[in-house]
Amino acid sequence: MAERAAFIHVFTSTCALVVLGESLQSLHWKRLSDSLFFDGAVLLRRDFAFKRDILRTVKTSGEVHCGLACLSESDCIAQTYCREPWQKLKGTCYLHRRGIKDGLAEDAFVKSDGCTYQQYIDFHTPCSSKCQNGQTCSYDHDNRRYACLCEKPYTGMYCEKSKAMAFYFTFLGARGNTGPTSTAGYKRTPLEGTVTLNKGIQIWTVPFTARYSFTVAGASGGKGYQPGGNGAIVSGIVRLFKGTVLHLLVGQKGLKGSSAAGGGGGTFVVFSNNTLFAAAGGGGGGGGQITSKVGDDGQKGTNGSVYGGVNGLGGKVCADELNYAGGGGGFRGDGKCAFNITCVSPRSCKEAGFSYFNGGVGGKGDGNGGFGGGGAAYNDFGGGGGGYSGGGVYATSFGSRSGGGGSFGNGAPLSSSGVSHSSGDGYVLFRYP
Repeated sequence: MAERAAFIHVFTSTCALVVLGESLQSLHWKRLSDSLFFDGAVLLRRDFAFKRDILRTVKTSGEVHCGLACLSESDCIAQTYCREPWQKLKGTCYLHRRGIKDGLAEDAFVKSDGCTYQQYIDFHTPCSSKCQNGQTCSYDHDNRRYACLCEKPYTGMYCEKSKAMAFYFTFLGARGNTGPTSTAGYKRTPLEGTVTLNKGIQIWTVPFTARYSFTVAGASGGKGYQPGGNGAIVSGIVRLFKGTVLHLLVGQKGLKGSSAAGGGGGTFVVFSNNTLFAAAGGGGGGGGQITSKVGDDGQKGTNGSVYGGVNGLGGKVCADELNYAGGGGGFRGDGKCAFNITCVSPRSCKEAGFSYFNGGVGGKGDGNGGFGGGGAAYNDFGGGGGGYSGGGVYATSFGSRSGGGGSFGNGAPLSSSGVSHSSGDGYVLFRYP
């Protein structure tokens, strides 16, 4: 093997260039005042030119100065120097915006005597043992070095820092007993382009593994003559893994009818295998006369109130007069109606809220229930709230009352949890850290 000559050019305290004959140039170069030193090499191809992705062309006096011209350009990754046939130390320097990622890409080069192609490469991978938080070390062609590739929420040279992020899911402007049909409300938020819809249910993939604080709020019942009950809020902390798919049904507020109002929808967060993560009960709809009661709030426990459902089933109606009010839907079972004067013969009906498993549509009647299983109102009788178990209704001219839906917070290991109440439409919030 022929011995390779080497010579060193030292230009400043921040730059040293070593040329190793026909093989490599070793390099120590500080590109900008706020950048790292680059310790690496330059791939050389003698008598070949690369004339693609040319950033600009300059006249220089030799390969070394051509290299300095490239290193001084923030967007330059490689250069081709072609000397003039009659000048040994003068030529044309082509600065390239992109280089060759595959060193064997022969079709990218043009045979050209007197030209030399040079592309900057690291000697080694200094970040391979330093990348933190499970992030990987890879060659960064844009910056001519190996670097830690930091996925959200991590930042910093070695992905050692993290950026606070919040993912806030709303009802997306939808009203009444059916869910949203567009995700346009997430434009210019961290959820833009990440949420799809399936019959009003929002589908989202967890973007990174971390411990998240979460808040799940049910919707309040609509206001009749009396106010509707507030939705329950379930909160806690959970570890979620990147790639986990969540289905989110965000409850909507019940609507006012001719006198009373529909029950609020429950809010559900469910894994893709239909395992429930959390549910927050909706409030009962407000009654329609002075003797009616305020709608019950969403419940702290799993059962709905006022003839409410248990174990994920819907609420029913107990009546001492004819009526068409609807109970709230649960996670597994639809709400029920009475129609007649009875407390023991619940019936399926369009006025009752549907369960999460059956789509979560609110009851349809004289004051629709909110999406999320809210029951519809009838005249002076408010509808039951949706939730893990639906709220029921006591239909009477003397003190009628609508129940709130139950809540659930045991779908994942929680370091802490609690239930409070919220007015308005439901929401879901995941926050890191």
